Amino acid sequence: MQTSFRHITPFKFPIKSSIGVIAILFLLHTAAFALSGRVTKVHDGDTFTLLDAAGQMHKIRVHGIDCPELNQPFGKSAREYAKGLLLNRQVSIQGTKKDRYKRLIGIVFLPDGSNFNERMLLAGMAWHFTKYDTNPLWTGMEREARNQKRGLWASPSPMAPWDWRKRKS
Repeated sequence: MQTSFRHITPFKFPIKSSIGVIAILFLLHTAAFALSGRVTKVHDGDTFTLLDAAGQMHKIRVHGIDCPELNQPFGKSAREYAKGLLLNRQVSIQGTKKDRYKRLIGIVFLPDGSNFNERMLLAGMAWHFTKYDTNPLWTGMEREARNQKRGLWASPSPMAPWDWRKRKS
């Protein structure tokens, strides 16, 4: 016995159902994660290790910012500033994906509810990584730090970490 599927076509679905299906597929594709735990190690200004309540370790890459590399001018200062905000503190992470190194990428919230990513930008400890984030608020925060010559912006010609990495490879 043959079954005919000719009566099922995408054009027979109502428009609202199609939009709903698309929305569900989009949400599944960008399924967000929420994670919280204690920061056990700060690797550099934008990467750290978190221990969750189940005892699992997670390497976290901070979304939307790029700090100087450790061997780059101001790299150690950015790490020390991040350590002061993160180390041995309970934080919450909101994110959507992992990077090619299998690190969770997320926005980090400190115990007081403030946004770590934004704190790094405002302190002049990071560039807004516009290759991966286009938030105009964060662009403005970087601009404010530049104008006030905070952190790495006190240097006459700081080199963006992505340019530093290209030069070193």
